[in-house]
Amino acid sequence: TFSPLHAALGEVVNRMAFTLENIRADKLGRPLGTNAGGVPQPELVESRFSGRSVEDLRDNLRGIEVLFFGDPDRGTLGLDAYLDAKGRHFDVRMRAAIDAFDAALVAIDAPLSEAVSSNPSGVEAAIERAGELQRLIQVDVINALSLTVTFNDNDGD
Repeated sequence: TFSPLHAALGEVVNRMAFTLENIRADKLGRPLGTNAGGVPQPELVESRFSGRSVEDLRDNLRGIEVLFFGDPDRGTLGLDAYLDAKGRHFDVRMRAAIDAFDAALVAIDAPLSEAVSSNPSGVEAAIERAGELQRLIQVDVINALSLTVTFNDNDGD
C-alpha cells in the first residue's frame, strides 16, 4: 500500500522508466556485449529459444503505451489524461518517442540472438530510442508531476 496516493503515482511512473532501463541495459545491451567489451553474447537474449525477444520488447513497450495513453478499446484513461488536466501536454512527444522506439525494434528484423552479431547498429539504434523515451519519462514527465526519481531494483549492482 502507498500513503499518500502521490507515492503510488510516483511508483507507477518510475516503473515505466525502470522498464525502459532494463530493456536498454539487460535485454538489449547485455546480449549486444556492452558489458563484455563489445563482444556479442547472444546466449543472454531473453526468449532466445522461442525467437520472440523483439516481440517481447514490443509487448513491454505496449504496456508503457497503455499506461500513458490508456486503452480506448476498453474505455480506460492513461497518465496523459491526468497530465492534460494539469495543463501539461506530452501526447505528441510521447507518441513520437514510443513510435521511434517501436520502429527501431521492428527494424532489427531478425531474431535478436542473430541481430546482436549481424545487425549491431540496429540494436544500438533501439537502445538509443529506448533511452530517449526513458529520459522523457524520467525528466520531463516526472518533473511535470512533481515526482521524484527513485532507484531501480538493479541500481548499485
